[in-house]
Amino acid sequence: MKRLEVMGDDIFEANRIVNEGNRITGYSETGDILFRFDGISDESKFSLLDGYEFDLSGTTSSEKEDEIKLLKQRLTETEGALMGMMDMMIGGI
Repeated sequence: MKRLEVMGDDIFEANRIVNEGNRITGYSETGDILFRFDGISDESKFSLLDGYEFDLSGTTSSEKEDEIKLLKQRLTETEGALMGMMDMMIGGI
């Protein structure tokens, strides 16, 4: 169980704790949402105890694999677009 300390006072426990920038969500073992903090502007008020790190988004390893595949696909598409732009600039088109 991971423990999230909020503003040095309250402690929230969850199996998985995901930090998505302006939102922190705690999930149970079955993927149910136990707590959620939206609209976070100062992440320094939230810290995981006992040396734990925040989890990646996605509730299962297959979802994580799907997310990685999607990111790799987007990277490949972006690289292709950049190469096309460079070719246009070099070719004077």
